[in-house]
Amino acid sequence: MLRRSSPPLALLGILVVAGFAASGVADGKTGKKVHKHALKGTVELGTIKTTGQFPAVGSTIQDAGIVSAGRPFGSGAETDSLKVKSLTTTPSTVVAVAGTAILYFKSGGSLNSKVTFNAMPQADGSTTYSGSGTFTGGTGPYKGATGRATFTGSAPSNTGITTLNVKGSVSY
Repeated sequence: MLRRSSPPLALLGILVVAGFAASGVADGKTGKKVHKHALKGTVELGTIKTTGQFPAVGSTIQDAGIVSAGRPFGSGAETDSLKVKSLTTTPSTVVAVAGTAILYFKSGGSLNSKVTFNAMPQADGSTTYSGSGTFTGGTGPYKGATGRATFTGSAPSNTGITTLNVKGSVSY
């Protein structure tokens, strides 16, 4: 049986920004300057609430955590709402999960994303994660954000914390 330490996210986490490569290109439709930034960073998450018999198909999880990011976003927080889509046990256990994640930044504004990932329980009781996210908008300076990110990570069996390493890009 899968032992749930905690999930990954968002962001999507999913979706953290530590490196920054900005380019200012005008949007052909609006004339507004579009900035593209490289993403690289870390999200640490803990489970806040579960419903159903996780990891049963249809069960849900809500997580919250911290984002360690650099320019231009800075540090902040992450919340997510996830649902188990499938559970495979042969040849090894894989839990497929999908949901949404929102990153809130101390500097103001937030990024919205949709995420999908696989959680794979390990023999030592830990869980490894791999997945991706798509930015679907934002607030404040990140309004209209688009982009993609991928992430990998793990949750040791004894901590209750999932750590995700995220990389990708976002334009807004």
